[in-house]
Amino acid sequence: MRTKWTYILFILAFIYILKEGQALAITIDNTKSGGTMNKEELIFPADIRFVEGGESYIPIWRFAKASDTGVLSDPKARTVRIMKKDSWIEFKGESDEVYTAEGGKLTGRVIYKNENIYVPVEVAGDYFGYNIRFTAEENRANARFQDEYEYDGFPTPVRKEKSPAENAQQVSALKKTESNFEASGKDSALITAASRPGKNPIKHVNGKKTVYLTFDDGPTENTPEILDILKLKQAKATFFMIEPQMKQYSDQVKRLVKEGHYPALHSVTHDKGKLYGGNPNNLSAEMEQTRKTLLEITGVNSYLTRVPYGSKPFMKDEFRNGLVAGGFKMWDWNIDTMDWKYQRSNPQRILKAVIEGVKANEGTDEPLVVLMHVNSGTASVLPEIIDFLQKQGYSCEAYDPEFHFQMNFWKDNRL
Repeated sequence: MRTKWTYILFILAFIYILKEGQALAITIDNTKSGGTMNKEELIFPADIRFVEGGESYIPIWRFAKASDTGVLSDPKARTVRIMKKDSWIEFKGESDEVYTAEGGKLTGRVIYKNENIYVPVEVAGDYFGYNIRFTAEENRANARFQDEYEYDGFPTPVRKEKSPAENAQQVSALKKTESNFEASGKDSALITAASRPGKNPIKHVNGKKTVYLTFDDGPTENTPEILDILKLKQAKATFFMIEPQMKQYSDQVKRLVKEGHYPALHSVTHDKGKLYGGNPNNLSAEMEQTRKTLLEITGVNSYLTRVPYGSKPFMKDEFRNGLVAGGFKMWDWNIDTMDWKYQRSNPQRILKAVIEGVKANEGTDEPLVVLMHVNSGTASVLPEIIDFLQKQGYSCEAYDPEFHFQMNFWKDNRL
């Protein structure tokens, strides 16, 4: 018994490695010390939860990433299924009944709040065989990823990697479960997290590769056309917006959020001299002002930034430190369409740049982030761009803070 508790204390000593909202999965294998129990514990930061009716709720994607489960949701019916291999639980609308793959019933319900789905984490954890615990630390609201560790009887946690066979088994089971899910196909989405050694996991929807279409310098009079095209093509995007233009076109900002796109920050002035020529805090101050304006217009508290003209060479340490201190994230891109240059003279060059960019990134595990701007030339070829990407097996998704990954030219993992 003393040995058992010594092992547990060793594990607890490593809880300090939790960073900004990480969930830590620890496997305690007592069989190695003569025991018979194998139990896994998921540890979440306390400040991502809220309590209602005696139940602790956290964002469903936090639970899915930590527990390596898939999520299938039908927004219209408000039906949510959480899956792992051949096991699943399904929450039905606003009722308190939870159905299981084995034909049983549990008690619990999901809550829709601030455009997020919150799951009763103890109910879900208990079904999938996890103990749930919350840390007492504060200021962990910017969680972006989770690490998984397996305790091997020594005081050093070892990263647990799934074998290709285990990954294939899970994908096969999720596909089987998806095909049996009773919901309309176009309104349902199977969300999984694709692991990358040493990097944050990448969001996959319905098993497809993910591409992020991003639009800078809006909103403008061209935004409605772009939104219409995205809606027609069932594609999502991320809009990096300038603060005065958000005020001028506030209805467009509200519309893009309502239609499932992600609103992000692109400064107040877009002025190279003001942003980079003086006090390094000027840039973070402009992003903070833009964040507050966006929050007032939409209620969305976005911390994703793209700095004007890209982060190199301007965003040296002191500028990046300012963004980090403000809690911001920063995205550049890995496909540059050069649409600012060709949008009037030769819009087809924009499409060509996307095709060449996709080819250049083949064979890497990097998600695609496409740089575009809100202008008429880009809008004219956007349908062809989306058609090409979808034919290549990509799903056009909006940025999701729950699946943040590093995408900046400085390779600064803080951002």
